[in-house]
Amino acid sequence: MSNPTITENTLYRDRLVIFAVLIVICAASWAYLLVQSSFLDMTGIQTMQGMHMGDMAVSGNHMVAQETTMPNMDRSMKSITFGQLVAVGFLAVMWIIMMIGMMVPSTTGMVLAFSGINKKRRDAGLPFVSTLIFVSGYLALWAAFGIACSLLQFLLQQTGLMQPMSALNDNKLVAFIYLAAGLFQFSAFKQMCLNHCRSPMAYIMNHWKEGQVGAFTMGWAHGLYCVGCCWLLMALMFAVGTMNIHVMAALTLYFLIEKAAPRADLLARAVGAGLIIYAIWLLIGGFLGVFS
Repeated sequence: MSNPTITENTLYRDRLVIFAVLIVICAASWAYLLVQSSFLDMTGIQTMQGMHMGDMAVSGNHMVAQETTMPNMDRSMKSITFGQLVAVGFLAVMWIIMMIGMMVPSTTGMVLAFSGINKKRRDAGLPFVSTLIFVSGYLALWAAFGIACSLLQFLLQQTGLMQPMSALNDNKLVAFIYLAAGLFQFSAFKQMCLNHCRSPMAYIMNHWKEGQVGAFTMGWAHGLYCVGCCWLLMALMFAVGTMNIHVMAALTLYFLIEKAAPRADLLARAVGAGLIIYAIWLLIGGFLGVFS
């Protein structure tokens, strides 16, 4: 029979290790975002996205935009297509890392809860899986969402509605995003997703699945709820600029508070009301000609 004190100490140590790993992942993501944001601010680079008529010349890890003349149309089209693929890839990496940096803090409680239950199952001689497999379900979901956002941003840039690494050009479209995000805060779907995110233990007990596939599926499914309760708030990045590091930090803090603080439903409605008011102000200003 195991010593309860030893078991508790082991559980504490395991959770501490997992918590440290999550901090490192989060810190690395934010370090990338900060460096990328600072780099773009200093250089004002627009050409990294390949959104102009020049071809993308790749030399090592550096992309240099250059105007070239191709001997025939087929070669030119191939070069442009390659540049567009590089652009989408760059955007996908940025969005995936952004998702990891913004979502890890608010999912840490769930990961620790899963790890704790898994540790107890292992000590009891029951089947168990690595917590990494559970976390990989989240990562896969965040990657899928990030790729979808990167494709959307690429299309917006191609149509001229958005400049590379900047915000939308159309103030009415910006106002619509704020309005949609505000109304979403009052929706039953938002509340349902938030309830799942706020109760890690209840979710695990009601949705437990055995095996590695089961653990991955649990992470993916819970990741869906986490993205589901904030996806329209993430869309605000299109309105303020996709590399606006200050808004990223504010949203990350809000996601964490919303999932951990008591009466988060009131906070969600207060934020929703603020977004709706701001959207109306933007629309009125647009009709009056205040905003160009």
